[in-house]
Amino acid sequence: SAHPMNAQPAADGEEITREDYLRQLIGDLEAESALVAQEEQILGFMAKLVALDAMALAEGMSEATGAEGPSGINAGPGLAAAVDLFVSN
Repeated sequence: SAHPMNAQPAADGEEITREDYLRQLIGDLEAESALVAQEEQILGFMAKLVALDAMALAEGMSEATGAEGPSGINAGPGLAAAVDLFVSN
């Protein structure tokens, strides 16, 4: 009976029943699970924004250099400027 696992559970310094303690643990886990789901959703949105920015940069570079697409021969000096943009800072 002196074992620490036999002690009455406490929350905020007050003793509570084991059932209330389990309910509190379940509520805490559900809250943490909801936060993880929100983080996952936010990271998905951020990835979409990065992809859209990359597409806009690619379109802007192709317009600025006069490239005709992936098979275009005219790559132009604008690509070097794009590399400097990502390498700096």
